[in-house]
Amino acid sequence: MHPQWPDPVSTPGTRSAADIRAWIVGELCAAQKLDHAAIDTAAPLYSLGVDSVTAIGVTGALASWLDRDLPATLMWDHPSIDAICEALSGGKSAVPERQGMVTLQAHGDRVPLFCFPGAGGHSTTFAPLAARLGAAHPCFGLTVPGLNREHAPLERVEDIAGVMLDNLRRVQPHGPYQLAGYSFGGLLAYEVAQQLRASGEKISLLAIYDTFTPAGLVLRPRWQRLVLHAHVLATRPERGEYIRKQLERRRKERDARIFRIAGGEGPTQQEKIAAEVEWANTRAIPHYRPRPYPDPVVLFRTLHRKKEAIFYRIDYQSNGWGALTEGRVRIVDLPGTHEDILSAEHAQGAADKLRPFLSEERCILAG
Repeated sequence: MHPQWPDPVSTPGTRSAADIRAWIVGELCAAQKLDHAAIDTAAPLYSLGVDSVTAIGVTGALASWLDRDLPATLMWDHPSIDAICEALSGGKSAVPERQGMVTLQAHGDRVPLFCFPGAGGHSTTFAPLAARLGAAHPCFGLTVPGLNREHAPLERVEDIAGVMLDNLRRVQPHGPYQLAGYSFGGLLAYEVAQQLRASGEKISLLAIYDTFTPAGLVLRPRWQRLVLHAHVLATRPERGEYIRKQLERRRKERDARIFRIAGGEGPTQQEKIAAEVEWANTRAIPHYRPRPYPDPVVLFRTLHRKKEAIFYRIDYQSNGWGALTEGRVRIVDLPGTHEDILSAEHAQGAADKLRPFLSEERCILAG
């Protein structure tokens, strides 16, 4: 028999750590369809299957229940549910220790790995990988500016990277630096590497996870896409499912536009902000013009491509990075899809393939 979970409406005032813990567990059970007994409140959140979308949604609901402002990154600024509850109970500060930064793995004295997120703005994707790299290598996840409402979302890769670089240097003022970026974060890591090199710093590792350059993934002209749509409809036996998916995709795009224009009803403030940040990041991609890079790049890629990939001209060999590095790109294939190459399922293999590229040089961090 499960205990009674606190009523989010009928229990006003300051909440105890136990009440907050019970509320979070109840919300996660509903969101993840888990039994309460399956949730270890001392365990890392990623081990519970909590992704950034769920975390932001739960944080927004929690802010309403507590009737106080909370950072969108709350559930990743603390290592566990227990730590969140201690930070929030009694009105204690829930502000992360480092601005724009989440500690994914705190131990070790080697050069840290700084991880840059996808378009969603938060580096939770790297949490399973960081946990499996071992205790020698500290790992930090950077947050896209604007996610915690410190200012409006930025719309140029160069500007986003510049703010993230400032946050990075508060932790490690001088190189050598190790940078890793996933999806949109690959562009951010690349631009940060360029800005660091321009200031005379050394980059010992630039790892890019399944990111295409703007020139490596180009949407085909409209007439070609129409021909391909017609071909798919004429030849695929699952064309009914194909039509359904296309209509669903268009419905989501339409709803997203309405949400951006009208502000929408229903989503929490944190979810609205996260959507605005993701939209700004997505708009920034086609306008970015990456400059040539003189040092090696390690591209971790998946060979799995969605069916929709036929509507793009794709550089399947190096995702566009070969042209920017004069061929100095090391390609490492990973199992899985673009969405799950760094998931808990694949994290151990991904860590094993990353480890040989990590520096063994020691480093003293600021703060």
